[in-house]
Amino acid sequence: MSGACRACLARSWLLARLGGHLDLVRAQLGQLLTLADGDLIDAVGGEHRRVLRRERDRLDTAAQIDAARIAGVAMICRCDGGYPARLRELEAQPAVLHVAGDPERLVALAAQAPVAIVGSRRASDYGQEMAR
Repeated sequence: MSGACRACLARSWLLARLGGHLDLVRAQLGQLLTLADGDLIDAVGGEHRRVLRRERDRLDTAAQIDAARIAGVAMICRCDGGYPARLRELEAQPAVLHVAGDPERLVALAAQAPVAIVGSRRASDYGQEMAR
């Protein structure tokens, strides 16, 4: 796996940067995630559009890659041949997968019939029981 390319890292950064803006348009999120970066900025960036474009254009992807490496996090971008095939089928697949641990294991597990549970860090007893 080759890691992450500039375009995918920029997309990942942009979605993180627009997080608060995207909350305001949650009902349209599926459609918005299919937009190109510039169109997404135009759609939800509001008065911050110019700043967001400038920040995106100046994004230091080498620093992002170094920080991930130092933290022991592997990155798999959707341009990488090792990106899980089932995720490629999504209309708005994640630009970059950040993997703590062995990225090959993630790819192998994703090729099967995986189940993911996303939720609270302090799950209730009921939530833990339902997850089991």
